[in-house]
Amino acid sequence: MLDFSRIDLLSSYNIANENMRYYKYYMIKKFVFFVLLNLLITNPSKANLDLGIDWSVLEGNAKITNVEWSILKDLQITLYEPSARNLSDASCTVFYIPEDNKPIGGDTGLYRAGIAQVKVTLPNSYKIKPLKNFKIVCK
Repeated sequence: MLDFSRIDLLSSYNIANENMRYYKYYMIKKFVFFVLLNLLITNPSKANLDLGIDWSVLEGNAKITNVEWSILKDLQITLYEPSARNLSDASCTVFYIPEDNKPIGGDTGLYRAGIAQVKVTLPNSYKIKPLKNFKIVCK
């Protein structure tokens, strides 16, 4: 009579070994995902107001209180206008100074309690350039 118990044990071992490989791969993927997610959430923008921006090129009625790159590589502009009505429009246009003040982007936002945030999406070739190379006009 044939004894198949050893074959069953061997196949069970191979299945368990293969499942362990998939489990390890899954855990590594999960670890990498959480590390990347943590970096995206906790890594603040590198562009701050004190990084050599020539504020004389910023024009318009509204006072620009902050300019920085967002995680999605858009230019995030914060405006302050104490006399602005709630839900009134705030608009910004961005010019690139090294190319003869070439207009490269613009967008609008809404004032809420005198503060407006305008997110300007720029062409890929201008993303993450030094902020001192941009002229920002907001009204």
